[in-house]
Amino acid sequence: MRLLSTLGGVLSLLAMLLLAGCGGGEAPVLQGVSVTQVSWDTLEVRVTPQEALQAPEVAVFDASHDTLYVGPPARIGIPDAALGDAEPLLVEVCVAIAEGLVCEQEGLRASPKRVVLLENDWELPDTHDPARSRYVLRPVVERQRFDDDTFERIEAGGAVQTHVVATVDARSDAGVRLPLTGTTGTVDLAMYPGYRDFAFHLQSARVDHRPATVTYAVYARLHDGPPVRVATHTHHVTPPTRAEQALHVEWFAEQAGVQLLNVLDERGRYHGDVFVDDWSFQPGLGRYTVEVEVRWYRPGRRWRGELLQGTLQVRQDGTQPQFKLTQGNRRALRLWERQELPSPLTLERFYPLEVLPRIPDAAQTADAAPGALPNGLPEASPAAPDRADVEEGRNGW
Repeated sequence: MRLLSTLGGVLSLLAMLLLAGCGGGEAPVLQGVSVTQVSWDTLEVRVTPQEALQAPEVAVFDASHDTLYVGPPARIGIPDAALGDAEPLLVEVCVAIAEGLVCEQEGLRASPKRVVLLENDWELPDTHDPARSRYVLRPVVERQRFDDDTFERIEAGGAVQTHVVATVDARSDAGVRLPLTGTTGTVDLAMYPGYRDFAFHLQSARVDHRPATVTYAVYARLHDGPPVRVATHTHHVTPPTRAEQALHVEWFAEQAGVQLLNVLDERGRYHGDVFVDDWSFQPGLGRYTVEVEVRWYRPGRRWRGELLQGTLQVRQDGTQPQFKLTQGNRRALRLWERQELPSPLTLERFYPLEVLPRIPDAAQTADAAPGALPNGLPEASPAAPDRADVEEGRNGW
């Protein structure tokens, strides 16, 4: 913590006034003053004895004119860890002699310092919500050793302030600046000015079905010094391939089927299948529209079951799923009416696919059979309907 001393500032000002008021002849010069920087944390000030009306007084000031020391010449401790990077220091020695008050000043600098990150873990958000992200940052301060060019870690307390600037495709007009509080937490760019432009450019990339790059630049500021970039995290938002979208559609259709049968068959007596007849994706809304058939039957009676057809809409992150009933057989529709279910029916949030390998489209895979993906699943398209067989769930799919 910096030491403040009003007395030191007053004495320094008084000395300057006295010197300015000395009339006639040359101003006296103080001889025999020696200021030695023993280390970053220690100064040694010596004054050669001479005819003086009072003992010499030493004052040390930082760049903000705060007083770090006032007292007699001595070996003086300097709070270097609390000072900025190579912050200027001023040492002033004043002595009252017969001719008046004489002062001598000498400039020094604190140690060169830098901020480094011992931990720098930035959990990049998924493609669906790049506004939110979790981070773990552990900034520490290092200073150059006094006797060589290497650096050592020092305890600087809460001297480091950090913030992030997020941009889309390095556009300066699509940047969001937000402070980071603590060494770990969650950031939400949507809460800060500039997010509307950020989201607009990102959404434009999605609508145009082109890749975009979201960059998170981490800046650290030591004391009152300028912010310095200490880390950069880049997230490439790439449009999913048709094959990857097909996997999402299958996965969401399975979950819709399980939830529907759990509502319609409360006793859990039936098994079921889900068929994807057609699907489409709206990049601007980040939403799938899926035409599905849900069939369920008693074990061993697959040929005699119930059928519902409808439209499933769900965002690509699994949120806001809704099923709109379009038609079904008589027994299935009677079950729907008996439960007094609305249409569209809001379902519980789907679990997203956590990890998807990059799967090229069938047209990009020279050795793949027509209409087939590397994992053997058929490509989802109106000409080749997908079938999603639910294997697990309360109803024993």
